[in-house]
Amino acid sequence: MLVRPHPDGWRITLHPAHGLLAADLYTHLPRVVPPALALPTLLAVAQHDDHQIDFSSGDYLTERGAPKDFTLLRMNESQRSEQAEHLLADAYRKHLWTGLVIGRHYEYLYDGEAVDARLKKLLRRIADKRKKVLKARGWPAELLETTYGRLRFCDRLSLILCGEELPAVGRRLEVNEGLGEATFVNQHPETDEINLTPWCFAEDRVKVSVESYVLDKLTFSSGKALGEALAGTLPELREWVFVKGNIPAAE
Repeated sequence: MLVRPHPDGWRITLHPAHGLLAADLYTHLPRVVPPALALPTLLAVAQHDDHQIDFSSGDYLTERGAPKDFTLLRMNESQRSEQAEHLLADAYRKHLWTGLVIGRHYEYLYDGEAVDARLKKLLRRIADKRKKVLKARGWPAELLETTYGRLRFCDRLSLILCGEELPAVGRRLEVNEGLGEATFVNQHPETDEINLTPWCFAEDRVKVSVESYVLDKLTFSSGKALGEALAGTLPELREWVFVKGNIPAAE
């Protein structure tokens, strides 16, 4: 979950909602996959960060009981491996292409990282299965790389929006190079409309949204109590508008 201060307490965006925003952003990019793979691709983008929240057992609070942002979470090797295995298995149960895209996500996340034997074994299985599936279905490896690059772009842009990381008006922030070149985001100083450079969406105007929770309680006795507070709160709808065109840059 993404946790940010709010005038009333905390604003919390859960990772499944962040994933849904990433999928929303993805739908506005020019299509590169054939129609038969469009839905399996969207499922991969929407669910790439699922299976991360279990308020009954996870460590979601700071020492003082405040909700903990995901960047502060520390999973042990066993937890990382179990999470990856569950999400990947769930993806493959939906569609082979969904599993391939999610598999590429784990390869990217853990490339060059020191991982335990269980995760190393999973990464080898991902690579082996990818070769077999691509050959069996005749899907080009380049298409998988292009698709995953788009997931990475939408994932990062969603995190920027959900995490309130948009740069100060008039300044630019690099999203990443997931679309094949560096893409930058900036905000209009007067209208709050957002621009991407180079413009990458199929339409000239794009509106996206996410649901986030605002909690007025600052601390909690347990992760379970935090989960119950979230379950008992209606989320707010946050919206952003992207518009093609030049936005004044900071002097």
